[in-house]
Amino acid sequence: MIGKILVAIDHKESSQNALVQASILARSEGSRIVLQSVVPSYNGDLRMMGHTEALEEMRTPYRNALDKAHATAKVFNLRPKTVFEEGEPGNQILSLAEKEQVDLIVINLDSRNLAQRIPFGEVTAKIISDSKKDILVIPESSELKLERILLAFDQSDASRIALNRAIELSLTYGSELTIFNAYEIALEGFSYSPGIWNDEVKKAKKLLYEAEKLAQSRGVRLLNTVMKHGKASQEISEFAKSLDAGLIVLGCKKGGSIRKMLQGNVVGRVINNRTIPVWISKH
Repeated sequence: MIGKILVAIDHKESSQNALVQASILARSEGSRIVLQSVVPSYNGDLRMMGHTEALEEMRTPYRNALDKAHATAKVFNLRPKTVFEEGEPGNQILSLAEKEQVDLIVINLDSRNLAQRIPFGEVTAKIISDSKKDILVIPESSELKLERILLAFDQSDASRIALNRAIELSLTYGSELTIFNAYEIALEGFSYSPGIWNDEVKKAKKLLYEAEKLAQSRGVRLLNTVMKHGKASQEISEFAKSLDAGLIVLGCKKGGSIRKMLQGNVVGRVINNRTIPVWISKH
């Protein structure tokens, strides 16, 4: 199902944890694995002096992280390909993903970013926005556990692609799959048309019914559907934690606005749940 995985390695410990989780998945799937470390470009005065000791010191943490990642992957009996580059990390990762024709990009989520204005980093936002490949985001210190999977489902085409991915994972690993829909009704809309509540509930129930039938027809046996009223990002994250889900799956259209993602749309806010890995299926 997953032929090749690209793992982005940086100098943070959270990327080493992401690699461990990716290695477990790669070993289970029989996937090939590519490890990439990208040193952010430096265009200051040191560049004019050529290959200086200061520039090499900037590169060293990334080289060391890549060497450590290579050794870790070998512990899992994988034979990783390693790529060390310099440039804009988001662009380099996306370019290599296309060149290597990977099926999945794994990136880490460092807790130090969570207190900042941009909660999950510009590089992560760019990869999620522009990638044609699925992305797996691993929060710092979290584990990828596939016993219970939560699919965030709505009426979008991207969500239907994500449904197929969640079904595949559930069938492969015997996971309990919960298909979750959160609907929100503005108070002013309800005041003008009280019937809108029943209409939205009917739409949500129909949507979940269709998704459930598809999953059943594909052979998923441990299957639940849940519907909640409220802001989607908040309801998804809270229910995933209450379910003790080991993975959240959701869809994302390619080429979405990075600005919107940075401002915290559903994808961004769910990624920022801090504890549960998120699989973003691209449409």
